[in-house]
Amino acid sequence: MLFDGGCPLCRRTVRLLRRLDWLDRLRFVDATDASARERVAPGLDESAGMVEMYVVDERGRRHGGFDGYLQIARVVPALWPFVLGRLPGLYTLGHVVYRRVGG
Repeated sequence: MLFDGGCPLCRRTVRLLRRLDWLDRLRFVDATDASARERVAPGLDESAGMVEMYVVDERGRRHGGFDGYLQIARVVPALWPFVLGRLPGLYTLGHVVYRRVGG
């Protein structure tokens, strides 16, 4: 997961996800660190990483914003109920909430 290391809300989110990730499936990368960002998500520029968080899946695909949270929910058992966020009405609502909270 690429996150804005200068953002207090982002850092709190990372702390919470670390506690929930008892299977140790997630890796957290500060998107302001150019070399780390390039290793994890080649070609992603810093400005994109500051707009929303990105999750890079096991195939190297990037998922930004709410879609990133859905990817996290797939691998963190405590968040499995949130996979329901793929349902049409909930999916739209999830994007709206992410933009309001994160942006």
